[in-house]
Amino acid sequence: MLRSTSFLFDGHSSEDFGLMIYFLDDEAQRELELGTNVEMIEDRLPKRYNPIHYGVDINQSMSFPLTFGSVDYLSDYDIDAILSWLTGHQQYKWLEYVDGDHYVRYKCHLNNMKTVYINGLGVAFTCDVECDGQFGYEYPVDTELTAYSDDAHEFDFVNRSSYNGYLFPKLKLEMSDSCNGLSIINETDNNREFKINYFDRVSMESAENEQTVDTTIAEQAAASSDEDESDFMSWQARTLPYSGNYTEIIYGGDMMVALPDGSDVALYSEDKGENWHETKLPQSGSWSGCYGENGFVAVCTTPNSAVATYSQTGKTWNINPIELPITQNWSKVFYVETEGFMPNQYIAIASGDSSIAAISTSGWAWQSVSFPVTQEWRTVVGHGGKIFAFGGNQNVAVESTDCIAWREIELPVNGAWSASCYGQNGYLVVCNSLSGASSQNPIALTSPDGETWSTVELPIGAWNSVAYGDGGYLVVGGRQYATALDGATFKVSNLPANVERIIGMDGQYVCSLGTNKYIVSDESSTVKGSFEILVDANDKVTVSNVYVCAEIASTAGDTSYASVGEVLLATDVSESMTDTETGEITTTEESTGGNWIAVTSDLRYGLGIDGVMMSATYNPETKKAVVHYIADANHSAVINAPLTVTIKYKTTLTTDLGYDGLIVDVDNENQIITTNKEALNLYEYFNMKFFRLLKGVNHLKFKATGGTCKITITCEFLRKVGGH
Repeated sequence: MLRSTSFLFDGHSSEDFGLMIYFLDDEAQRELELGTNVEMIEDRLPKRYNPIHYGVDINQSMSFPLTFGSVDYLSDYDIDAILSWLTGHQQYKWLEYVDGDHYVRYKCHLNNMKTVYINGLGVAFTCDVECDGQFGYEYPVDTELTAYSDDAHEFDFVNRSSYNGYLFPKLKLEMSDSCNGLSIINETDNNREFKINYFDRVSMESAENEQTVDTTIAEQAAASSDEDESDFMSWQARTLPYSGNYTEIIYGGDMMVALPDGSDVALYSEDKGENWHETKLPQSGSWSGCYGENGFVAVCTTPNSAVATYSQTGKTWNINPIELPITQNWSKVFYVETEGFMPNQYIAIASGDSSIAAISTSGWAWQSVSFPVTQEWRTVVGHGGKIFAFGGNQNVAVESTDCIAWREIELPVNGAWSASCYGQNGYLVVCNSLSGASSQNPIALTSPDGETWSTVELPIGAWNSVAYGDGGYLVVGGRQYATALDGATFKVSNLPANVERIIGMDGQYVCSLGTNKYIVSDESSTVKGSFEILVDANDKVTVSNVYVCAEIASTAGDTSYASVGEVLLATDVSESMTDTETGEITTTEESTGGNWIAVTSDLRYGLGIDGVMMSATYNPETKKAVVHYIADANHSAVINAPLTVTIKYKTTLTTDLGYDGLIVDVDNENQIITTNKEALNLYEYFNMKFFRLLKGVNHLKFKATGGTCKITITCEFLRKVGGH
């Protein structure tokens, strides 16, 4: 039996009026109307023994009597105050029993209020408590859950109401400052989902921007006192006086010699390329040569040939063909140092599978030697009596001390060995691919003494020639070169044109281009520097998608080179992809790398002598683009030509909408959503399926979008308990 002595109605205590609950005739039998009756909705038809049943009306309300009074006499004023407190309300009010073992309260009206007189004095009241429905309400119970954005969490929620229908609890959602949405799925209720879809906490306005700087290289060089710290090498393009193609330039004895491809006209220069003169070879064809202590030697590389020639000075060549030991596809000739008192040797090797080479101490008398391995031979290098020959796509080479007796040696890897040289740190042999592993970077072999060989990784590129000079080891291929002082750690940069081969020349490097042009490294007349351009000064915007285009006006025509990303190094925006970590670029036409790119098309394709190269980098922290340049100071027309630098970029202005500390209250029964942020209308993001619970166990899955969300589920369980 539930027992109480006082009660609350509409938030006021009966004790405030000096009232207490009476139990009159308490031992007598009492009957309470619990509102459990239902009214059948049905039709009964003649000649049918059972009705057509449509359902029931279960809207009968629970009611029960309440008697209360005072131990003292109540005046008319007291009675009026009590009746004003308990009656005449427009809405249901809460009735709560203060003490005893009650755990249920009621939404109700107090009707049929009557005064109870004892001995003629009004001391008590009796009334009917008429509730809003069949049930009383347990006091609110809060259940707290936390939703995360990583994975959906699960919870079994028990609805212990006496009501067999849906319960619509209240929700309080406290969203972290990075939370942008919430989902609660009741799998028990046919996967019904309460969902607040993603909403923005910031507004973002994007715009495409462009700015142009008009200047000249000379103007920037005059304004800057700082030398550009890049170790990029300056290259000067030069033109041979003969219109034919020259694939190879050799140097020795202060003489430069250019050997033809498809001609019998060689060229020589006694002043390092300032002036060139023609000289005749024994026959027309393709030629390869080298310089040794007995002068210049050249072999004809036209297929199925057996012709060589020599010249002590490079000016006049023996025009009577010198016969090589056999006819085959000779490809190159080298000069190597032999061991001890053995004479140094010129050695010619063949392309295609071969085991025969030719050697000569003078260049006019040749003999054949045999290698213990048959393969396509590509390069020979010798120093201090240790001579090595390397071929393609095998992990073996051959070694000799005199160029006569050869033995096979094993290499660490199988590679397409293309070129070799000897420098301060020993031997360097490069390859342009690894056999069976074309996706890997090419490698090089290094050895300090020719006894033990190890591998180093080269940058991506088709490396076909190598030389040693004041800049260390330098490998070339296509439009790239890579330098390493130690022969192990290479840094890649761009060349102004596609090159065939490279040689060292008294501290400089010379590259043949396969045409009547060649390039020479030269720092003596270089204008080199950089200048900064502030992309956007607004600290409230984010800059992205930066493109830099440099265009220089020249007689050769205007050519633009643009680039994208933080490392700006490509040739054309529409075809470029830049790796921002390595700075390597791949385009549809070529594969390049490094920090510089030619501006004028003449140099890019090896056709002109403008000698201008430029690049740009972008620093997202300072929002500055740095434009680097290098040019030939002697070409005043170029360095004074109008230079236009155009920067295209995207800006995004981000505005905080002020939704930090967001709290959402959801009254699911009355379908009302309120927040503590007036500007946020969550109805725009709500799926309009309010949260509800079935009677019994409800399996819930909940997940936040973005950050975390603290969920408080407040339930007032419905109970069929009446009276006091």
